Amino acid sequence: MTIRKIDKALTILLIMATLLIFIAGGFVYGKSRGQSYEHKKENDTSVSIEGDIFKSPDSCFCNVDTSTPCDSWILDEIGEFKITAYTAGFESTGKYPGDPAFGITASGATVQEDLTIAADWDVLPLNTWVYIEDVGYRFVQDKGGGIKGNCIDLYISNLDQAQEWGVQQKRVWLVHK
Repeated sequence: MTIRKIDKALTILLIMATLLIFIAGGFVYGKSRGQSYEHKKENDTSVSIEGDIFKSPDSCFCNVDTSTPCDSWILDEIGEFKITAYTAGFESTGKYPGDPAFGITASGATVQEDLTIAADWDVLPLNTWVYIEDVGYRFVQDKGGGIKGNCIDLYISNLDQAQEWGVQQKRVWLVHK
């Protein structure tokens, strides 16, 4: 088997595993800022926890907005982070619509506004929930070459809004069970 075939097979497995995690954990609904997400989980055994940090986007029946965590969540402040914004477009990713990797994160998931963030996985590992001051709950699904240390890149689908965001300093909390 050639390296190219092995690489393609591993990519497909990663995408399938990511989809299974989301299917097993439930779904996140809501498209626009200010709209609550409904997190549904019927079987607690599907939540994967590493240490005490959530590794699934769904943990309980609750509405999550920028001010109300689920009753069973604990937030631990981890400090100030530089928050920037990115889009799925060429200006941020070098990809155009129609490219098979357009809108696909490093985890293999499709970017979702009000959910997806990119981070340095040495600081905030893949599939970690965080709460960002004045932004809300977000889920680490992506990484980028320029994201090092205490930096988060917030996915915003609209280019003008992403550019308007600029660079902001925000306090960030790690979400624990």
